[in-house]
Amino acid sequence: MIQTKLDSIIKSFPLIFIILTTIGYVNLESYYYFFDIEIINYLEISEILLLFFNKSILIILLLISIIFIIYLVDEKITQEINDNKKDLEALKHRTEKTKQKISRGGWILIILLIFFIIVDIIFANYIGLIFPIGFLVLIIINRIAEKTVLKIIINKDSILSFIIYFGLQILLLFNLLTISTSIENGYRLRYQSKQSKLVCFYYNGKTIKTSKKTIYVGETKKYIFLFDKENEETLIFKTDEIKDLKFILKNN
Repeated sequence: MIQTKLDSIIKSFPLIFIILTTIGYVNLESYYYFFDIEIINYLEISEILLLFFNKSILIILLLISIIFIIYLVDEKITQEINDNKKDLEALKHRTEKTKQKISRGGWILIILLIFFIIVDIIFANYIGLIFPIGFLVLIIINRIAEKTVLKIIINKDSILSFIIYFGLQILLLFNLLTISTSIENGYRLRYQSKQSKLVCFYYNGKTIKTSKKTIYVGETKKYIFLFDKENEETLIFKTDEIKDLKFILKNN
């Protein structure tokens, strides 16, 4: 039985790989979009594959580890609960109380999100609306899913199902935060010149360095990207033609 469950997890690895790679690309594209850079055209195959190894992989590995442990003990726990109906009723009672507390916490969270949205609107921080609005959209989608798809595929009385469900929520929230942060960073760098790195290098007989008018955007294995604010254009340099490259962290 355990082997069958583990096989089902292993079979899902390709799907997990595709999802995390796509999320990694969306995260990059969300940032480079502000500089009219089609980043996929400047990535090597190895770099595309490495998009899979974003921070969310740690959540996936933790989730898989927990699932593996639960597989080893779930049947024993289920058997013990079935042998003692009183424990089963007590468990259901505690579960209902926990759900009520989570529901109250959810409403408080929604009120806080609405508060932050209002504050961002008042202070005209429109780019800051991405995360709270995205969070509210996720809550709505989650509610709809609970009444439809998840109601069918998730067994509420199973510890394993709860862990999988909770892990997916954390994964979605983490990636929403990551992508919204990339969008905010791209926006602030593009329109507010909030750069964190100063770059200087020698290229085709010229010294190239960042300034208030020329800002460092990012880099791939073979390219470095700068943005000329005065002429509103992206400058792309091949790393194999760059000499004496220096990066300096900007002191805020």
